[in-house]
Order: sequence, then C-alpha cells, then structure tokens
Amino acid sequence: MTLDIISSLSFLDNDPRYQHEKPYEIIAGMAPSGWRSNCKFSSVPGLLIRDCRPFRDEFTIDKCGFEYHDWDCTAHLCYDKFDSADGGDLSALIEPYLLETISRVRERFRAEKVVCFDWRLRSRKSKLAEQLEPTLDKVRDHAIEVAHIVHYDNSQREGKRLFDRCMSPSEKSQYLAPGWRVRIVNVWRPINNVVLDCPLAFCDPRSVKPEDIVPVDKVHKDHVSEGCYLTHDSSQEWFFLSRQTRNEAALFVTWDNNETNGCGMIPPHGAFLDRNIPDGIEPRASIEARLIVVTKEP
Repeated sequence: MTLDIISSLSFLDNDPRYQHEKPYEIIAGMAPSGWRSNCKFSSVPGLLIRDCRPFRDEFTIDKCGFEYHDWDCTAHLCYDKFDSADGGDLSALIEPYLLETISRVRERFRAEKVVCFDWRLRSRKSKLAEQLEPTLDKVRDHAIEVAHIVHYDNSQREGKRLFDRCMSPSEKSQYLAPGWRVRIVNVWRPINNVVLDCPLAFCDPRSVKPEDIVPVDKVHKDHVSEGCYLTHDSSQEWFFLSRQTRNEAALFVTWDNNETNGCGMIPPHGAFLDRNIPDGIEPRASIEARLIVVTKEP
C-alpha cells in the first residue's frame, strides 16, 4: 500500500538580493533579533511527496544519496530523559547508540575508518527547545526543534573543513590521495516506535538543478560554517518512508570528496507535516549521528 502525501515544504526564497549578498544566519544571540539573518523562507503547498516504502530497496546511496536499513536499535533511547532539564550527562546515555551505529556503518560501507564527530536529538514539540535559546555548546544538552527548512547539512567547502578538523595530518595526506573516498554520512532514525508526525523527506538529487542550491554562512562565536538551502523548482522529486519505525535507519550522504563540482548526489532534506494525521499523535522524536566514512576504492 502506497501512502503518497500532498503537503508543503519550506524553501529559501529565490530573492534577487542573494546575487550580491550572501545569505547568513547569526547563531546563539550574537546580534539583536532583527539582525540574525537575511534569509527569507516560504512554504510551498501542494507538493507530491511519494512513499518509497513499496520500492524502498531501489533507493541507494550510489543512485540517489540516501537509503534505508532494517537496523534494530538495541540501545535504550528514552526521549523523556533527553527532553528533561535534569537529564544529566546525555553523552553517557547516547554513547552505546553511537558505538552501535559506528559498527553498522563500518560494515555497510566496508570502511577503513569511521569517525562519529557529532549527533543531534530533535523533537517537534521539545519542551526545552521552546524555553532555551540554542547555542553551539548547548545543542547536545537537550532535544532541539526539527528542521523544517529544506537544506543541506554541509556545503562542499564545509565538508572538507570538517574532514580536516577530525583527521590528523598523516590521515589527511593518506585519505585524500587517489584510491580513497571520503564521505560524511548522516544516520537518522526515530526514537518513537513509529513516526506519523513530521517525517523526514528527501529530494532525489538527480532532480535538483545546480542553480537551486544556495550557500549560507552560519556565524558562531568562534567560527563561520557553511551550509546550503534549496530554492523550489517544479522539477524536484520528493520521497519519504511512511510509518518509519525506530528500527528503520535512514542513511544519507551530506558530503563526498568525489563531488568536486557541487552537491551532486547529495540529497537535500527537510521535515513536513501530514495534515491527515489526527490530533493527539505522539510528536516526532529522532536522533541523528554524523560520521566521516573512509573507504578504499576498487
């Protein structure tokens, strides 16, 4: 049974100002609220978001940059603990899950090296996200809001910076040489038993035009990182996995050192609301792990 949905997604406006003024966002209260960003977004209604469950195995990282796996979650992930002000050291609660994920990713890619450099907890109705202003040093202390704006986690330039930051000089010299491939992979899964509220949608990158991808500066207290937003085009094709469970992991590439000419086979993504879901459904809660994956090329 296919559960295709007509819904809306939020995109960066195709504003002429971005031709001469780069989009930016100032993070964590570094400027008055009116100065935090020059980004303007609009919700685009009436989009067909196709359910890929009936042909789930046809979506692979090699073909479209994302795929799904039946990976049982043996770690104890309790959302109430994550969304509590007295939740304690969340890294200790998360570590077993991250170690399990590293092992699974190493096996999936037959990787030479896998490094988990970041993780996030998200919920559409996080109690603490409503109370606390997100800062770079607090972003892992509690669940944060889901990402409704269609985006890329990293630009090509930012992906290379993350690789450089996480690797030793000898590793950088080795793994950027011919015969090696380096990717950043996001492993996303629900903490809920089943996600009905606010699932994650992926755009097939083969349907994205290069001019639709807009780099954005994200200004932190001690550095500037770079991501990308997407402007809408009618050619874009959207997919999601209906009724995704906590034992179904979505893997997607957010950087690939082979993609020297842009985002190529990197899938933009964003959360959406299914208006057919009745009130009272458990709000989505999810966890994502971000990993550098190094493989030997044949």
